[in-house]
Amino acid sequence: MSIKWVRRRAHVRRLSSGDSVQVAPSWVPVEDKGGDAKGASFHSACPVCDAPILSLRMPNGGWVHFERGIGLSRLKHPCFYIGEDIANVRDEATGDLFDDA
Repeated sequence: MSIKWVRRRAHVRRLSSGDSVQVAPSWVPVEDKGGDAKGASFHSACPVCDAPILSLRMPNGGWVHFERGIGLSRLKHPCFYIGEDIANVRDEATGDLFDDA
């Protein structure tokens, strides 16, 4: 299996509280063939800078993208994380993502 890159448009997301937040445009990896291979990894080229990257599917369905190369396997590829204000705290604007069900 491999992945292809699809550009997701910016959109407004309605929260369970009734509030709305703006979601930024982003690149989304889509598996070419069917399957639910959680934890699967894929080697591909970055759709922004064409650098070799390793994309890893996370257990809850998300993706993480790392630099590909000797000794770089723990460095996140910057094209996917620039300007996203990654922090160690939960974002108050998207609190419904962390609702306990």
